[in-house]
Amino acid sequence: MCVAQCLVYHNKVSDKVVVIPGKIEEISLPEPVDVIVSEPMGYMLFNERMLETYLHAKKWLKPQGKMFPTRGDLHIAPFSDTGLYMEQLNKANFWSVPFGLCLD
Repeated sequence: MCVAQCLVYHNKVSDKVVVIPGKIEEISLPEPVDVIVSEPMGYMLFNERMLETYLHAKKWLKPQGKMFPTRGDLHIAPFSDTGLYMEQLNKANFWSVPFGLCLD
């Protein structure tokens, strides 16, 4: 039993709440739902494409349905980290290393 199902069971709301485990892109529902609770974060709200998946879930939502969370905050602060910068730069330079292939 997953954490969500345990919460539903122990709070005695099994008659009102149905937990549907699975990836939203892979499940099929018999009808639209009232509420979608998800964890759409990922790294900086964009990496891992979780935000896109969260928005995709809206197709299963009733017209007056609710999605939680309803917003995300991105806090940034300037700093310097040479090691992290070089790591990200090397990832971005992937396309400039053709491994012997001519990409001209």
